[in-house]
Amino acid sequence: MMIRSLFLISLFINGVGSSILAVGYPYILLSENTLTTAYYANMGVIFLFTSVGALLWGYKIDHATDIWQFRIVILLVEIFSTLLLLILLLSGIAFSPIILLLFIAILEFLFAYEIPWSRVAWHELNDWAEQQGSKHLNVSLYIVIATSLISALGPGLGALLGITQGIDTIVAIKLFSLLPYFYVCYLMLKIKIKRTVEQKSQLTVGLQAIFKQHYYKTLAIAVVFTVLANAFLMAALPVIVMESLDNKNYNLVTLFYLLSALIPIFCTTLLSKTQVDNRIQRYPIAIFISLFIFGVLFFQLQSFYEKAFFYLLYNIAIIYFNVLITKIIYQKGLEMQQGRLFSLFQVIMNFSLPIAAITVSIAPDSTQYFLPVVSFSILLLLAIAVYLIIQMNKVPAPVHHWRK
Repeated sequence: MMIRSLFLISLFINGVGSSILAVGYPYILLSENTLTTAYYANMGVIFLFTSVGALLWGYKIDHATDIWQFRIVILLVEIFSTLLLLILLLSGIAFSPIILLLFIAILEFLFAYEIPWSRVAWHELNDWAEQQGSKHLNVSLYIVIATSLISALGPGLGALLGITQGIDTIVAIKLFSLLPYFYVCYLMLKIKIKRTVEQKSQLTVGLQAIFKQHYYKTLAIAVVFTVLANAFLMAALPVIVMESLDNKNYNLVTLFYLLSALIPIFCTTLLSKTQVDNRIQRYPIAIFISLFIFGVLFFQLQSFYEKAFFYLLYNIAIIYFNVLITKIIYQKGLEMQQGRLFSLFQVIMNFSLPIAAITVSIAPDSTQYFLPVVSFSILLLLAIAVYLIIQMNKVPAPVHHWRK
């Protein structure tokens, strides 16, 4: 059905628009020769508002019997708030840095509703579409590809526009990115997709009840180790890439970041139509092992092109890791916990990077060179060991018959 395609396209436009604002504003500060402390402080405040928002909105979504109507309300508030900011900026009103930061942070807090909502809405939209006779889709893969494209293009465009354009431009882009999404959400509201009685009966079940179960407790530990390991690689990535370039053309850096994001998405899409994908889905431990092997090779090899090749492979494995987590959260019986679970996963990812970066920065100079690769290796080996507990003990995913 066209509505599913429109949803993903508008989701992508909205996500990129928000990334441009969130990343672009701190880069404007850098382009104005502001102290790097101010840059990090602004990024930290925006990041904090987004993370807190994701957690609060996830709870709201899980306790809503109709997720569509409230989404329209939030979008209207976000649209009018962004429009107000743009009008004030175009009127020549001079904001103090603190006031402007708070305005942008509030917009990102409102956008944070999108993080859990889009995953839950996509799942429910597909259930409804299949009931109407539409083709079955790999739901987890499509939403991961859409969000991966946002992560690939949004921050890069935000940095570029932040350096070359003013705050007026990136706020205007943010505003216009909301309009297609509002239209699509309005169409879905008219469809009147309702949560089933069976799903509503799960409202009283908290996340604590889920993580008390051995399967989810063990899996959560493996996921946290993997996310932290990935954070150490990402924190060290700019340094490693620049060192490997030596005296080569630094335009390769831009090309490296762009292709290392887009090519894995293309490759994963192709693999999803082959038997390789089926084998990976049957043996998820292969994803963790691949992350370890490709990550270590990326750290250890010297040539820029060798590093680029294995970083591409690493990103393919990361996409499969995200698909694995998405499929688990999409399991039947977890419908009314999806918002909080997606929010929790996103917040863990958000906080892992500063934790890794601070850990490396406060370490003695003599250890900073090898600390990222050692931390990455140890954490992923722990993740593999923990996940093997699930496979070797044949711990099944529980069948959910929640009691009130």
